[in-house]
Amino acid sequence: MTATSRHPRPVRAVVCDIDHTLTTQGSAGAMARALGVPAAAHSAIYRDHQAGQLDHARTRAQLLTLWRNTGRATRQTFTTAFETVPLREGATRLAAHLHDPGILLCLITSSAQLYADITAARLGAVAAYGNGTLIFDAAGHLTDLDFSLDTGPLKARHLARFCAEHHISPDEIIAVGNGPDDRSLFEVTGRGILLTRSTTSPQAAAWRTATTLEAVTAVIDEAGH
Repeated sequence: MTATSRHPRPVRAVVCDIDHTLTTQGSAGAMARALGVPAAAHSAIYRDHQAGQLDHARTRAQLLTLWRNTGRATRQTFTTAFETVPLREGATRLAAHLHDPGILLCLITSSAQLYADITAARLGAVAAYGNGTLIFDAAGHLTDLDFSLDTGPLKARHLARFCAEHHISPDEIIAVGNGPDDRSLFEVTGRGILLTRSTTSPQAAAWRTATTLEAVTAVIDEAGH
């Protein structure tokens, strides 16, 4: 599924990454602080997994143990942590700006589905797709989790699902992201905006670059709808 850029179609949807695209902090850091877990402990587990020293099952088990041992791993803790991740300047204005002409806002994140849902509610997004699930018992205590570290392809699959559910073609979408795992969104839509500190930052798959969400809004308006 590829988009064509020779004759751009009207923009019917904007798909955004969340962490460090619509926010100023990452959800993983917010979660670690809320749980009282050193960020280095998280990083060590992910690093060992990526190095092939931990398989998926052992990675899940170590994360679950790390979080549950704090005694704070509850639905309320995660919810509060995700609700208080600071939004980037211009995030709410971008969401409101899309609403009036009827452009759909979709969020696709490498973080948990709970985080995606909470951020979607904060911004009025019509759809939100996360990476994995936090599972809680009836009392709200964390009992299990699941996730994928193959985030780029996963984001592409979420985009395909959004297109199918909302009857939208990829070439009617502008994608906004800030990291390597957003490359798949840029490639599929053909209109990816890389949010970066420098407009000269290299990103072969990006259609445009921007340093602020206000600049992203201007690019969307320029593309027309």
